[in-house]
Amino acid sequence: MAADTSPPQSAIDFACLAVGGFNGALIRKSGKGADFRLPVVVADGSVTEYRLSVSSRGDQLLCSETSPAHLPACCPDRHINRDGGFCITWASRLPIRVVDLSSADTWWPTVYRYLQEQHRAARKRKWPTKGDWAHGE
Repeated sequence: MAADTSPPQSAIDFACLAVGGFNGALIRKSGKGADFRLPVVVADGSVTEYRLSVSSRGDQLLCSETSPAHLPACCPDRHINRDGGFCITWASRLPIRVVDLSSADTWWPTVYRYLQEQHRAARKRKWPTKGDWAHGE
């Protein structure tokens, strides 16, 4: 099968291009979704490798753990929605619209920091930042 050489056109396409900046890798892509491997370094220097499923809703990306391995399946206090999706922005008020490589380069650090905060939340048993994440979208 030949490599896809068409120019990126969707939020998923741009996410696929930008993940390498975080030592992440695309596992597979299909339609409006993709699975990624993302190693996250935390404060003590340890690394947790997450398997993430990312889908698009227009120009916004939705992210969850492919299957709950490091995070609970649902925990509103840790900003994990009932469907397992990460609550990383308040989509209706402060959306990260992924429309090009630059905006994908904004989205991935938000996911990365969210996963670092999840590590701290697991240790402290509460959300570690004062600037709370938005719920519900």
